[in-house]
Amino acid sequence: AAFEALAGTTRERIIGCTTAQLGHFSPEERKRLYGALHPGAPPVRLERAVRRPDGAWVHVQVAVSKIELEGRPHLLGMINDVTEQRRAQNEARRRQARIETIFDVAPNGILIARVADGRIVETNRAADDMLGATREWLMGRTVVEIGLWPSLTARDAACAPVLEGGRSCSFVRRFIRPDGREAIHD
Repeated sequence: AAFEALAGTTRERIIGCTTAQLGHFSPEERKRLYGALHPGAPPVRLERAVRRPDGAWVHVQVAVSKIELEGRPHLLGMINDVTEQRRAQNEARRRQARIETIFDVAPNGILIARVADGRIVETNRAADDMLGATREWLMGRTVVEIGLWPSLTARDAACAPVLEGGRSCSFVRRFIRPDGREAIHD
């Protein structure tokens, strides 16, 4: 019943058909797949989009093994419908790309640094411009190394409300940019 729902047809219509007749593998793909299989070897795993007889596309993961049945070689295919999983992954990628775009083009400078050591893990374009440095130069350096704070102790003292209670705070910072120019930012 589960296979029939996935395949979009009845068991009786499928039994006796080749994968090429069902439109799942071309004769060339079937030959290549069959040549890669050996009795007792681990299954060959692949993922593909398959069109059902009703025209709907489903994404499936297939594990194929070569077996002997009644003295003749056969392919045993175990199929898992991953259509919803792929849809959710694609949607998550689209959302992530949207968030990254918003982050990157925000007019305010955004710099993300680890609490433990002040190491910069992310910046946006506005922060790069304010700090007078490229993202590549900033990444992996600490807020102390780039001159944003004289020490982590000073940073922790100024950021205590954020570090202790998760509240945001605002402060003005004067620092020397990598190009030697003085900058003041709030």
